[in-house]
Amino acid sequence: MMQKQIFRGIIILTIIVCSCKKETNTSTWVAINTGFPVTDTYGDLPYVYSMAISGNSMFAGTDHGVYLSSNNGNSWKAMNTGLPSYTSAVICIVFDKTYAYIGTGGNGVYKQLLSAL
Repeated sequence: MMQKQIFRGIIILTIIVCSCKKETNTSTWVAINTGFPVTDTYGDLPYVYSMAISGNSMFAGTDHGVYLSSNNGNSWKAMNTGLPSYTSAVICIVFDKTYAYIGTGGNGVYKQLLSAL
């Protein structure tokens, strides 16, 4: 007799994006990286693995934690309080009515009250 096996899981699709925005009425992308840390002696910025928007807040999940912009990406600030100091890549950011949730590549899942951001 043949046995059936059922597999359950989550597939996470991640797209690596650059932090740029399209200027109105132009054909040029403009960098919006002010506030991201320089990650090495070559002046490289962190890898951005995920981005999400909630209300007027834009979030970027990077290999150096979570960054928040409340001014359309003109400046960013780290939002890493409560995360391990060795934060791995934030590969997923989702929201419900109360919380922002992040999924990391190796450190599990974390949540933060949206009202605290």
